[in-house]
Formats: sequence, structure tokens, C-alpha cells
Amino acid sequence: MQRTIALVVTLTALVAPHAAAADLDIDPLPGMPNTPGAPVRAASQLTNQFLGQGVLLSSNGGFVAVAKGIGVHWFQSNEFQNGLGGTNAAGQLSYVSPVIFTFVDPASPTTAWATTSFSLYTDYIGIGAQCSLIAYDIDGAIVDSDIKAEHSGVAATGTQYSVSGVGIAKVVFQGAGTQAVSNIVFADPAPACNVECAGDLTGDGLVDGADLGSILAAWGTSGGCPSADFDGDGTVDGADLSVVLAAWGACP
Repeated sequence: MQRTIALVVTLTALVAPHAAAADLDIDPLPGMPNTPGAPVRAASQLTNQFLGQGVLLSSNGGFVAVAKGIGVHWFQSNEFQNGLGGTNAAGQLSYVSPVIFTFVDPASPTTAWATTSFSLYTDYIGIGAQCSLIAYDIDGAIVDSDIKAEHSGVAATGTQYSVSGVGIAKVVFQGAGTQAVSNIVFADPAPACNVECAGDLTGDGLVDGADLGSILAAWGTSGGCPSADFDGDGTVDGADLSVVLAAWGACP
């Protein structure tokens, strides 16, 4: 009986996820007036300011706009704060243009990295239209999506959008005309590897004992490529073992 209890406790400790989280603090940045159609001044253009956290931002104008918090009110605070908006090809603030987050190696921005979870809030002034947050892997395939109809008029809170999954290399928020975004949180990105079926490290179309052996052989390391570090926290451990066990059997 004691051995059984010990085994359960050990497995519980092994499979508990513990990926660190990062957030983008945009409030100290100089925001432009919250006026769609206005040119975005250079100081309010956001591209690689968060490269140190492994993320680049872009939109149709090549950069994302930082809008100062006049009329942008957030769920987490009773104070006005900055928000992000897309830009059109002319470099003007445009809330119908996408806000794109691309995960990269901070030391080599042309090298793709990936995260496992991402969330943001839109401000609380909506028009009742549909907005979306879509996560893609390094091959451009959709990993996860969150599509909602925004509040119509002024609501008590903003709307949260969240996506999760293995190998999220890019996240795209598509607004509907009024939504700035902020309160952006994601699991720390790590090197992205092309694993078509989560858990299938051998590439034989099955998640089985061979893949379990690969996990155990890589235990405690960063995983290499193809990566056994499925949750992207930098170490092959119980959280990654849980991916293999959950996916056991034939790949979809």
C-alpha cells in the first residue's frame, strides 16, 4: 500500500506543469492619441521593443500602434491604460487591421521560437462584432483559436481571448473596428521544432513506448530537435511526459 501511494505522489509531481509566464508592459510606452485613421508617430510604433522577451509585433503597416489610454479602459484596472492597435499599409492606426505576435530567439530574431499559451484582453467598448485570436505553428497550421462576439456598447469588463497548445509560433488578433488590446500574457517561448504529432518523437505515426523512451533519454535536458520539451519551459520533465501519455496511440 505504501509503495502504491508513493508511486501516485511521484507521478503527480512529475506531470504538474510549471511553465513560466511573461507579460508585455506597454503602459510606459509613449502612446499616440486614440484616433483611428491618424498617422502613427515613430515613438508609438511597436516592433522589436519586446525582443528580449522573445516576441516581435507587426501589422499591415509593418508595426503596431500604441494608443494612449483615453477611452481605453481595462478589466484589470479602474484607470485608463495604453492599448495596442493594428496599422494599415499607410501606417495609420486601424483597429480592423491585425495585431501579430511572432515568437523568435532573442539572440537571433530570424530563428522561430514557440510558446504554449497566450491571452489578452480587449478594451470594454465594443460594437457587438466578431473578433478572433488565432494561434499558428511554424508551418502556418492553426494550433488553436478563440472567436467571440464583442460586447455591444459599454460593458462592465473587457473580453478575454486565450489560446493554448504545443508549438505556437505566431498569434494573430483580428479586431472589428474599435478594439484595442492589452494585458498580454504568454508562457515563456522556447526553440520551436517541427513535430507534426504531439508526443510522436520518432515520427512513425504512433505515440508509444519508443517515444516514451525518447522522453526518458532526454530527461532533464532542453530536448533538442525534434523537441521532447513539449511545453517549452526549457527542460524535459513530467509536464512533457504527460503530453506523451495523453496522446498515446495512433496520431490523428
